[in-house]
Amino acid sequence: MGRLVVYVSGLPKDTSLAEVAEVFKKAGLIKIDPLTTLPKIKLYTDENGDLKSDGTVTFVNKESVEFALRYLDNYHFRENCVIHVEPAKFEPRSNQQNKPVPASVKSELRKKYLAAKYEEERLKSWSDNLDDGTGRRIVISKPMFSMEDAMEIKKYVEVEKVTPIARHPQGVVCIKFKNSLDAEVFISKFNNRLFDGRSLEVYFFDGKTDLQAQAFPSRTAKKPEPEPDLKKDDDFKRDWIEEQSSDEEFEIRTE
Repeated sequence: MGRLVVYVSGLPKDTSLAEVAEVFKKAGLIKIDPLTTLPKIKLYTDENGDLKSDGTVTFVNKESVEFALRYLDNYHFRENCVIHVEPAKFEPRSNQQNKPVPASVKSELRKKYLAAKYEEERLKSWSDNLDDGTGRRIVISKPMFSMEDAMEIKKYVEVEKVTPIARHPQGVVCIKFKNSLDAEVFISKFNNRLFDGRSLEVYFFDGKTDLQAQAFPSRTAKKPEPEPDLKKDDDFKRDWIEEQSSDEEFEIRTE
């Protein structure tokens, strides 16, 4: 179980379970606590019951843990509030005694665990069937004014494709991710981040804006062909016809 739990520190002291869940669901499905049927998130408190700015989050899949460690460590939880995420470490409790559990309590616990398991499966099925349209996998990042800038992205995240929009005045780059979750985390991680001395603006592509149309025209673009002068063309045809022999000069041939 320990491999599915991350330890979080640096949380605001007025945070809530719902706020923490909203952030960490970016990494994947959070396990359901069978006793509360809520996401299994624990916020530690002091002897007065006040939050201590740390806690744990338990996921369903180990891939989510890896994702959280990679993308949510040093994450801006709020403005001027950066959290830290690391693998949770557990130590056995001292003088812990295993007390017998009554059959009635066991039965009730079993029902709660089954209910929690059912809720996890329902959420997993729902998330697997989400419409992951291309628009939710394509992210716009700007300003990046060179191919070298655009390719730098691949050093930080795994992407399917990076496409700089040639001659765009704002240095726009389109980034295609494997899924919408990767794209969402990239946005939360890199929006307003300084890159080569410039503050990045990162957001989902709306699927409608014609980015190529916003680009400056190429200097090597071909000049448009001049439209034909219809008046001159008509004059030419009329002169040509008048120069031809009339039908009277020819005899219709019959077999």
